[in-house]
Amino acid sequence: MSHSPRTKYRPYLTLTELDIVISSLKTTCANPHLIHYLEGFKAKIDLGITSPNLTLTPRPTLSDRLELGDTNASDSLSLTTNLESKRSNAYTKWLSDPRACTAHEIELTHLYRFENDLMSPEEETIYLQSQGAA
Repeated sequence: MSHSPRTKYRPYLTLTELDIVISSLKTTCANPHLIHYLEGFKAKIDLGITSPNLTLTPRPTLSDRLELGDTNASDSLSLTTNLESKRSNAYTKWLSDPRACTAHEIELTHLYRFENDLMSPEEETIYLQSQGAA
């Protein structure tokens, strides 16, 4: 596949990546036109003349997806309390209608039962095996 000299492509780079490319080209490339072009492009960005073509939003963390809230150190007690509450609520729901529980609620129920000695010895063995601990 041949390309016309007029066909151009633009990569999506962060400012840091653009700085690395320019620095690398200065030490390895004999094409001053390319270096000049990229330095001009960076100057336009620095001056606010060129706006971003793409702004990525960060992927949600596991904590965000599980709705655990902010996990900084000052909130560790409330996070622990929140988890214990979720386990207890799942257990209560499981007692009233196990079929209404989601898979996650059933996992929380098993953990709650295990931690609070509410399992028979056989159930504990099965639980530990399912967790890869036995």
